[in-house]
Amino acid sequence: MISLITKQFMFFHQRSFRICFCVGFILCCAIYFTRVGYGSQTYLKVTLGDTYKGPVYIEIFADHFHAPWYEHYSISKDGLEKSLTPSKMDSYLKGGESTGWINISNMVYQDSGALLLTTVRENYPTILPLDAKFEIATAPSDKAIVKTITRKADPGCITIVFPPDWTKGKNVTLLTDDLSMANATGKIADKHQWSSFGKSPKIFPF
Repeated sequence: MISLITKQFMFFHQRSFRICFCVGFILCCAIYFTRVGYGSQTYLKVTLGDTYKGPVYIEIFADHFHAPWYEHYSISKDGLEKSLTPSKMDSYLKGGESTGWINISNMVYQDSGALLLTTVRENYPTILPLDAKFEIATAPSDKAIVKTITRKADPGCITIVFPPDWTKGKNVTLLTDDLSMANATGKIADKHQWSSFGKSPKIFPF
């Protein structure tokens, strides 16, 4: 009889532990994925150049460093949407227009940062030459602008690099873009003391 009671007690104890563990795990996940609203906020304003004649929108491939590993976003007059294209055609932009300040905190992970592969498109398959100004701020105000990137490029693409906790301390200086990173790397290579002996290869083994 005592053995039976002990087994029943252990069964219910283990079952209660599993339930508590599952509930706790779900709550932790919920807190993790909703914590964005409690941390530093990130705002983006995109102003298009006058080169665009027809309706266009901004498409962003957000490459994260943990799950969900990547997501597609679109930006228009209606703001930020998690989709390949804006839901409304009349929300598209024209040359010279601006998106206004848009909260992109959900797209920029605070703990790991993100790579934002950004293009201007007529529709998802059609990437246009890039002519735009990107303003990044910690509040929806011109006074809170931290970085401004102006880019004209064909092929029309720019990658904006957000470091982890980019608004804190020296991390703000790590907020950059692909061209700036390439130029900085080139300067490092230019300063390197390359060997002055030997001769250039004539046959490459590949």
